[in-house]
Amino acid sequence: MDQVAAVLGVGPGLGAAVARRFAREGFAVALMSRREESVAAVRAEIEGAGGYALPVSTDATDPASVRTAFERIQSELGEPEIFVYNAGAFQMGGILEITPEKFDECFKANCGGRSSTPSTNASSLSDGSGGPKR
Repeated sequence: MDQVAAVLGVGPGLGAAVARRFAREGFAVALMSRREESVAAVRAEIEGAGGYALPVSTDATDPASVRTAFERIQSELGEPEIFVYNAGAFQMGGILEITPEKFDECFKANCGGRSSTPSTNASSLSDGSGGPKR
C-alpha cells in the first residue's frame, strides 16, 4: 500500500464511513478510537474487501495517548498522508442543565483535542525517512 490515512474518532457513523472510503481508495487506514474492540466490525469489513486497517487505541483528549498512537501508526504503517479529526463528545440539554464538568469534557473532545495532534499529516513525528512503510 502506498498511502496511509489516520482517522481519529472512528465510531459506527461518520468515522467508520470515512475510514471505509479511504480503504476503498487504496489507503491503509489507522482506525483510532478509545477502545480497539469498538472498531472490530469496521476493521473486518475493510479487510474483508481486501483493504488493510489497523485499530489504534487513542484518547483524543489526552496528548500523550495521541502521541503514542501516531508513533504506532508511523511504525506499523508509515507516515499518514491524511489525518481526519472526527472525535467528539455530546451531551444533550440546555445550558442550565449541563454541569460545568460535562461541558468542559465535551469541549475538550470536540474542540481542544485537535490541538493535541502532532500535525495534520503527522510530519512532526517524521524521522526524516518520510513515506509509508506499508
